[in-house]
Amino acid sequence: MSKADTYERLTRRTDLQRRAESGPQGIKYCNSYVAPRIRAAYKKMAKKARYRPYAPSDGLGNISLTDAELADPGRLEREAATAALIFDDDDKEHLHAVIGCVNGDSAAAMFYCLQAAEVCCTGSGELPIAIALLKLAIEELERTS
Repeated sequence: MSKADTYERLTRRTDLQRRAESGPQGIKYCNSYVAPRIRAAYKKMAKKARYRPYAPSDGLGNISLTDAELADPGRLEREAATAALIFDDDDKEHLHAVIGCVNGDSAAAMFYCLQAAEVCCTGSGELPIAIALLKLAIEELERTS
């Protein structure tokens, strides 16, 4: 991926995140069957794996929220909406070319696996989070099979 492609993708993600944070009105998912599964998967990931990639952070993996903000269900819902919107956009724009279309029943498992892959890129200190995410993916696959 070229620098221009990377910049374009990051700019697009920022725009999508702003749309999701402004509230659910006006958000249109390409795959409305998958979006609720990704929102639910994000909330489960936050609770069980204690991983919230769409929470405000210092850019080094440290979430910059107070305890009250972390406990706010509305904030978590906005993060989950962001995750679903970005996953939906990534699926439409990028994933089809690399690994194919998302099967709605296994969308949450795929989401966990992709998050685990991103975590693996950050270094060995985060591997317990990747392991927790992969366990969630296995649980989801066992539940839907």
